[in-house]
Amino acid sequence: MSNREFVEIDEKYIDFLVEMEKDFQNPWPLEGFFLEMENEFTKSIGLCIDGILVGYMFYSEYLDEVNINHFVIDTKYRKKGYASEIMQELLKRINKKQLIYLEVRTDNIAAINLYKKFGLEIINTRKNYYTDGQDAYIMQRDRKEEL
Repeated sequence: MSNREFVEIDEKYIDFLVEMEKDFQNPWPLEGFFLEMENEFTKSIGLCIDGILVGYMFYSEYLDEVNINHFVIDTKYRKKGYASEIMQELLKRINKKQLIYLEVRTDNIAAINLYKKFGLEIINTRKNYYTDGQDAYIMQRDRKEEL
């Protein structure tokens, strides 16, 4: 049985984060990670399996809203359920009254399906949202309806 641990993302994980980002068309810049870590409203969830960071999420909480800012699973560890584990951990950590929202590339079908599995719905499209001109869906889940 592998050892699973949820961790807070800090500077000691920078090398893992930068390495994971290399697999993306538009990787996050190094400064972006430090800005997230320094932001008082931003929190993180990292999933380590046997001491190896396999995925992470940065999210921000403002009043009754949660914005998923960045969510990555290392390409070597995809299709193993780790993204679902991180989403479940997020739902445990946040207040049920919160609205969850995010932007996701319209061509990222795996991520869209994951978010739909957790009750998020596409509510709008942001045209040319990404630096490469790709559109983004805005997805949201209003947890108030669960009360």
